[in-house]
Amino acid sequence: MALNISAWSIRQPLPSIDPERLRRAIEEASRDWDDRFLEIAERMDSAQRGVEWSDGYKEEYAPLEAVNDLVALNMVAGPDDMAQIMYVPSPPENGVDFRLKMLRVGSEMVLSQMLPHLSSLGVDVIDEKPFDLELRGQDAHIYDFGLRLPGGPERLDG
Repeated sequence: MALNISAWSIRQPLPSIDPERLRRAIEEASRDWDDRFLEIAERMDSAQRGVEWSDGYKEEYAPLEAVNDLVALNMVAGPDDMAQIMYVPSPPENGVDFRLKMLRVGSEMVLSQMLPHLSSLGVDVIDEKPFDLELRGQDAHIYDFGLRLPGGPERLDG
């Protein structure tokens, strides 16, 4: 049995390449989470930065969200204070109508203490994503709860 090999050559002009655009694309592709976070956070006062994010946190949230969390953490006045952020997850999460982050600096919160407060709001707690981090030498914590409204989010309409 003879092997038949054919070679074809099609000559087409190469598309023009914008060297500056190519350089930016390569630079962006080589940047990691920390690079992107620092680029955004550098606009903040240096006294408000100094955070060490966990790997789990970096996998869950984009750098822009981290800056928003950092701003909220900086508003926490002490170990008995907390900041809260409520948001609708994007992309949507199965069974979760919205999420509530509770942020603390200097002290932890225990889930069994938080659940009665969340339940009194008339919501079902679907899940929790806890994250420990360090903020300028102090322990800090972010608790991100997936919440569902009985009757669905339409209950808020009207």
